[in-house]
Amino acid sequence: MISIVGEKNSNDEIIIESHADPLSQWGELMASRINARHYIFLMNESYRGAGKYYVDKMDFYIYKYHRKEILGIEDSFYRLFDGYLNISPEDIAHPVLIEESPIQDVYDTRIAQLSQKEWNICYIGRGNKPYVPNVISEVGKFANKNKNKTIQLVVVGDINIHRDLVNNVLSANPNLTITELGILYPIPQMLYKKVDVVIAGSGSARHSCEEGAIVIVADPETKQSIGILGYETTNSVFRGKDSVVSNFSNALRRVLIDKVHLRMENKFPPRIGIEKCVQQHFELFSQSERKKDYFNEGEMLKGSIDYRLVMKKYLINFCSKMAYKTKVI
Repeated sequence: MISIVGEKNSNDEIIIESHADPLSQWGELMASRINARHYIFLMNESYRGAGKYYVDKMDFYIYKYHRKEILGIEDSFYRLFDGYLNISPEDIAHPVLIEESPIQDVYDTRIAQLSQKEWNICYIGRGNKPYVPNVISEVGKFANKNKNKTIQLVVVGDINIHRDLVNNVLSANPNLTITELGILYPIPQMLYKKVDVVIAGSGSARHSCEEGAIVIVADPETKQSIGILGYETTNSVFRGKDSVVSNFSNALRRVLIDKVHLRMENKFPPRIGIEKCVQQHFELFSQSERKKDYFNEGEMLKGSIDYRLVMKKYLINFCSKMAYKTKVI
């Protein structure tokens, strides 16, 4: 990584932004080597369990917290430091937004050719989100309750891990079709003209709402809907006090049949744009500790090594290189 960064001016101000636990730990080590500032953006939906290593290095995250070098929404702070720190809202800077511009005005033949059913429902997000099985099953239940309607579920993301469930839902509902577009980046704006409602969580929900879509928010904790974004809830990730919790079939009924949102005020805040978002980031950076310092490297590197994982990665890299050589030849 250092060789990729290359030569730098001693007066340069370098900022490293990281995300998940292993990446944030690498980010700190990298920052210490090149005299950079390192900020952690809390973007996970859970901070405990399989594949999560926050607890293993909690001293590191507490250290970054006291330096005001961790940024995120209040719920993320509470979940990360649960059982380790008592955090009050005034201890946290205003919630930080990430503006990735994932939706752009690009043409996509598959989207242009999407058939227009009586109801087109769209799911946007990773296939391994905890609520995806419920989304698929509940769309099936909604189709079963409305057999006189033709319904299409358009999926932006990879749901191969749920293939058996998808097949079962399709076989039980002749009026339902599922169109899988796979992972799209950027997401073409034209998609939103083809669908009647979007089911999504987190950034996918927020950005879709900013495009004017009617969005049913999926909650990773309850694995249910927490309402129509901007109308029944202002939260795009976790359940809040204003949330309307229900299964996805019920939420679809409220949107597509009852059209409850037409009788409500949209309270979702307007998009702030990339320039304003970056400006807010630098305002937050200015509130952090001015003197550069880094977590103890020896403490960071302590811990057991999963040699099975090391060997797996080695074999993947080796096979990738061999495949590339074969292709070139």
